[in-house]
Amino acid sequence: MKQTKRLLALLLLLLLALSGCKEQAVDPAGPTDSPEPSVSTGPVESEEPSEEPTEAPSESVPAESETPEPERPYEVDEGLPMGEQELPAVRRYSTLGYSMVYPRSEVTLTDWGEGETYELTDAAGTYLAVSRVGGASINEAVAGLQFEYAIEDEPTGFLFGAEGYAGVRMTVAAGGLNAEYILFQGEDTIYLVERAIFTGGEGYADLLQAILDSITFE
Repeated sequence: MKQTKRLLALLLLLLLALSGCKEQAVDPAGPTDSPEPSVSTGPVESEEPSEEPTEAPSESVPAESETPEPERPYEVDEGLPMGEQELPAVRRYSTLGYSMVYPRSEVTLTDWGEGETYELTDAAGTYLAVSRVGGASINEAVAGLQFEYAIEDEPTGFLFGAEGYAGVRMTVAAGGLNAEYILFQGEDTIYLVERAIFTGGEGYADLLQAILDSITFE
């Protein structure tokens, strides 16, 4: 009887021990006290700093500038019509505010400050000259010219030059010289154009006329 009681006590202790072991065992599939980190299975979108659209710097396009005119005086090639032919020549743009075509091979150019003379190289005293003269009006310029050159001829209307400029003309014939004095009122000045043919230069009259026909004023 005593042995049976001992056996029952031992069995009871064994059952209590087994019961305690089960309570302390950790179930690997069971929940744990520490929370699991939340893992996102979707695509991770990184937040990029917002960039405002910037305008590309505008490239300034330079305006098409006109080719600057060379400093005067200067010359450009231009033929001089003579009847049915054309002579090799140049157009001279003068500092006096006019331009005229002349053949370099046959003309000697002299610049004397207030005017320029185009003299025939092979005919001394035969020339065209362009200058500026004083006077507030054409009438005053005519009076001054008549006094300076002792011109008795009365001025008459005269058309000349590339644009048919309206001027006045006076003529003089003395000592083998035949001369014309043409006055023209420009924008802000009065021009005097002289055409002179000295004895022996009569054969160049057509050339002087062609040069005179080419003149232009600003």
